[in-house]
Amino acid sequence: MKKVLFLLAIVLSTSIQANDKPNNKITILEGTVYNDKNESLVGAIIYVEGIPGIGITSDKEGRFNLTIDKDKINMKEKITVTVKYVGYATQKIKVDPNKNMALELDFVLSENSIILPSIKTPAPIISVPDIPKDGKQLTPPNPKFILCE
Repeated sequence: MKKVLFLLAIVLSTSIQANDKPNNKITILEGTVYNDKNESLVGAIIYVEGIPGIGITSDKEGRFNLTIDKDKINMKEKITVTVKYVGYATQKIKVDPNKNMALELDFVLSENSIILPSIKTPAPIISVPDIPKDGKQLTPPNPKFILCE
């Protein structure tokens, strides 16, 4: 019985200590990433520029919830949030981290296609030996090649 009470006391004191720590995480942006056909984009990358390790990808419905640690950013300045997806134009938005609530924002990315100029290359010139009119088989100059009719 004493062991159970001792373990219970340790668990309770640990949970109280964990709850005493201030929550430094804030959600600054949440929303959905779509393409211009209103289809959700799975795996779009949403991150804060200039601060490594702060980013997330959109889920199977295109939704995301960007949460950051207050200690990693300057709370007095707006931060730039970038949204990228392969084959689509990148979007950026400035967000004020001092807002008391998360900004709900949906991104609509448009396809980013690049039209490349066509490149014309000359066809290789292949010389074919003249075939005699009498139908005799030519002897190839290199014995590794066999001339087939």
